[in-house]
Amino acid sequence: MRRRFFKKNNNNNNNNDDKNNVINNNNDQEILYERKLILTTNKPSKKLKIICKHLRMLLRPHSLYKMKEFNIPIKDVIKDSEELSVAHIIYCMENKLIIGDRKEKVSYYFDLVEYENNFKMFKDFYYKDSPFVKIYYNRNDMTDDQIEIDKELSKVFEKFGTVESKLKDFKRLLQIFFENGLIYIRHYCYSIEDVESNFKVSLREIGPRFTLKFIKKEENLLKEFVKKNK
Repeated sequence: MRRRFFKKNNNNNNNNDDKNNVINNNNDQEILYERKLILTTNKPSKKLKIICKHLRMLLRPHSLYKMKEFNIPIKDVIKDSEELSVAHIIYCMENKLIIGDRKEKVSYYFDLVEYENNFKMFKDFYYKDSPFVKIYYNRNDMTDDQIEIDKELSKVFEKFGTVESKLKDFKRLLQIFFENGLIYIRHYCYSIEDVESNFKVSLREIGPRFTLKFIKKEENLLKEFVKKNK
């Protein structure tokens, strides 16, 4: 069943390399646990295709970004995600986003309040490692319940990259900002170099931009969509 997740390629060697890069590139369990599978509806709009593409780029190198779009029931995707060592399934719709945690068997539902296609493509060098994730909060006038929700959601978004990195180690920065019930996601290219004993720091936004609003948590993995796609 694994075969149908991949693009067809007339060059068999290239096709095998593609599979190996996605499936067998690292046996380390921590790396396997980071894998993300991003998918969308059977007949996605042009906007949805772009959103999925940009999410896969943003979450490289653990986003299974070489996979093609596929048309199979969600319940089969969930079943296959275990074989593929997927940690999270991210389901994109025109105005919604669902993040399913396969290990915890929970799903987080969000409204996609805003999406800005300001994506800028950089060389593969910048995508070899996970982005450094930095979480910010503005908790003015927030209730204790809202603060607890934001804390839980921050742990979800921390898994979009790494939260432990030395200053010179990372090439991309993912900023997640919680404010007034909204979650702002910004993606930057980062570099630092020693120029004549002075540090030169460069931070450039490379997109895309997402603004999300949390709707609900479901104690099941994409349960609503499994029912709809039986």
